[in-house]
Amino acid sequence: MEIQQKHFDEQTRLRMANEIMELFGQWRVSLDDQHTLLGLPDSVRKRHMYKYGEDEPLPDDEQVMVRAEHMMGIADALRTYFPSSAHARSRFMRSHSKKFSKRVPLQIMVEDGVSGLIRIRSHLDCTYAWDLSGSHAS
Repeated sequence: MEIQQKHFDEQTRLRMANEIMELFGQWRVSLDDQHTLLGLPDSVRKRHMYKYGEDEPLPDDEQVMVRAEHMMGIADALRTYFPSSAHARSRFMRSHSKKFSKRVPLQIMVEDGVSGLIRIRSHLDCTYAWDLSGSHAS
């Protein structure tokens, strides 16, 4: 069985770029970590990251899009988890947690890559974790 790749049109990638850059601002993510979280190739200079918050769509790259989708899923789950406090959402991303062996969620996402993004998303979004477990009915 062949897995089909998802492709996003330029307008969708531009919207995602704007949303991701807004998240990075809310979460106070460093420029280096922004580059790492998106899994951008070295050919994309870190000093040009700001363009993604303006008029530059995310690259049409499967790994970048997978990471972006996970970050947007994390942001959605945080809005559900902390519906009335953007400050609490940001604090969660930057605080040590017993659930994560005293690691910081943002640190896990940066250091562990896609598996770290999935770990944080699964913790925050029980529906995503349920789907991921294969426990849902087909």
